[in-house]
Amino acid sequence: MRFPATLFTLLALSLSAASTDAAQQDAVQAKNERLVQWVRNFGGIVRGEVRVDPATGMRGLFATERIGKGETILSVPSSLILNLSGGESSFLESTLRMLRELKLKDKSRFWPYIDSLPGPNEVLHSCNIDPHYLPMYKNDQLESSPRMLQDHLATLLSNDMSQLLHEPLLLHEAVGNETVTLDDLKYACALTNTRSVGGRNRVLMVPVYDMANHRHDCTNHIEVYTQSVGANLVILAGSDLKPGDEICNHYGIHHDDYAVAHYGFLPPTHTPPKLAQVDERQPPLPDSATHLELQAELARLQAVLTDINSRPDTVTPRTHTPGGVDYVYATMKQLEQRRRDAIQHEMNRIRKLVGGAGEEL
Repeated sequence: MRFPATLFTLLALSLSAASTDAAQQDAVQAKNERLVQWVRNFGGIVRGEVRVDPATGMRGLFATERIGKGETILSVPSSLILNLSGGESSFLESTLRMLRELKLKDKSRFWPYIDSLPGPNEVLHSCNIDPHYLPMYKNDQLESSPRMLQDHLATLLSNDMSQLLHEPLLLHEAVGNETVTLDDLKYACALTNTRSVGGRNRVLMVPVYDMANHRHDCTNHIEVYTQSVGANLVILAGSDLKPGDEICNHYGIHHDDYAVAHYGFLPPTHTPPKLAQVDERQPPLPDSATHLELQAELARLQAVLTDINSRPDTVTPRTHTPGGVDYVYATMKQLEQRRRDAIQHEMNRIRKLVGGAGEEL
């Protein structure tokens, strides 16, 4: 399994930020402030602050001064960017390099950044999703992918050289004799995959930058190690900003199932509804599709919908989650409903094309 070279995956959304008490919130805010000052001390530019938005309970990046369109919002020098691996390296190498910094704690030269990262229960990815929830995908491919990732992590922990011989980095090479659990590896993997950015064909973790939350209409521009910005990661304002405005990022336009598996959240609802990646026809239905092709696609979509509906609801929400809300359970239920809605919408669209709007096959 290979780690994508252009992985623009960030998750600044903290799944339980709103549930902490006042003392914990103060401690988190102190870490945020130390992080920003650390970047500035090394010559970086941060024209904002990291804080929790009272309206949403989510941590984000907010402007502290007026910033004109095209001006620099953030500039992080390469000396503060955590380089995890080459774009073609195994995802295990990135996980181990992240784990090493986590285990070093305050001895890591990146400690102000490491100390600001969300905790194990505040990040969600296929690497660390509880297998309890996987049947809620109601799709064999979506369910098997996290199991495969987590099996790879278990192999890494076992130090089974018959399977790890060609890996560029092994567990003890990365962390020495530190005690490591499977949960440690899952956490490091989830951090790496949800917060990294691609640049110079490397997998990079960039302080402060990964606090900018996704917005689908975000116009801010990112430059990583380009001739114009040098050995820096820079965010340029896509529009005028005033103090208090949230500084956003655009993770890309992704299918709902991909966003849940790779980012840990559902994007805003698509209008019109968009099929999940696993539900799309491959190759896509051509614009010049014949009547028979349209009928075949209707039959295929009906089979997908029937498969979803035939899978029993065996998973129950966890009752001990922060705030009393099981975020993962709620997200998976929303994903299931979005899949149904998108399939129904696409079937109705195709029925109109074949002249049978509202008819059942």
